[in-house]
Amino acid sequence: MPLRRLFRSVGLSRPHFFALFREQMGVTPNVYWNTLRVAEAMRCLESSDDPMMSVACTLGFSSQGNFSRFFREHTGVPPTVYRSAASEGRLAMSARRGV
Repeated sequence: MPLRRLFRSVGLSRPHFFALFREQMGVTPNVYWNTLRVAEAMRCLESSDDPMMSVACTLGFSSQGNFSRFFREHTGVPPTVYRSAASEGRLAMSARRGV
């Protein structure tokens, strides 16, 4: 549901909604949404071998480049590097457990 419809459905203006959201959550709706997207991106990269474009589309990005830029800006590393490091970590943990 687009935010505009959400504001209208609860009878609030955009500024009032943003102010209430920030008061309750401590961050703006955009920061909160980006935090959720980064967490989901990390989970997807750690737990699947889906192509990067598939991960990008799942998270609502129009291109792999936009997703990569967003991920790098919020985590400090490109998603391919993150996936590789997460994969190596899983392998190291599996080896320690004897799996």
